[in-house]
Amino acid sequence: MKRLIEKADGFARVFPEHKYAIVKAQQKRGHIVAMTGDGVNDAPALKQADCGTAVSGATDAARSAAALILTAPGLFVIKTAIDEARQIFERITSYTIYRVALTMTIMFLVVLSAIFLKFTPLTAIMIMIMSLPDDIPIMTIAYDNTSVSEPPIR
Repeated sequence: MKRLIEKADGFARVFPEHKYAIVKAQQKRGHIVAMTGDGVNDAPALKQADCGTAVSGATDAARSAAALILTAPGLFVIKTAIDEARQIFERITSYTIYRVALTMTIMFLVVLSAIFLKFTPLTAIMIMIMSLPDDIPIMTIAYDNTSVSEPPIR
C-alpha cells in the first residue's frame, strides 16, 4: 500500500481515516507532507500533516487544525506563497554569504597583519568606517532578482 501511495500524484474523495493514514504513511517514509482540506473530517489529517492548509471557506475545525489558512479561493495562492518563500530564502542566503565574506576579509587583514607585521593596521574606528560602505550593497539584496528554485530546499 505504501508504494501505491508513493506513486500517486494526489488523492481525492478519500475517507477521513484514510486521509490520516496516507499522511502518516508518507511521514514514516521520510517525506514532508502537505494537505489541504475544508471540513471537520479533514481536521485530524490537517493537524498531522507537516503543512496542513485550510482552503478559503473552511470550517472553524479545519482552520484551527491547519498551519496555513488560505483567504483567497483556489490553490494558486499556495504556489505564489512557495515562490515568495523561496525568494526570501535565497535573499537570506545571499546576505549571509556576503556578510560572512566581509567579516572574514576584515578579520584576516587585522589578525594576519598583527601576527606577521607586528602592528595593528586598523583601529576599531577605522574598521567601523570601512564596514559602513559595505552595508550599502547589502541593502540592495532585499530588491535582488532572485531565481526561484524548482526542487524544494531542505
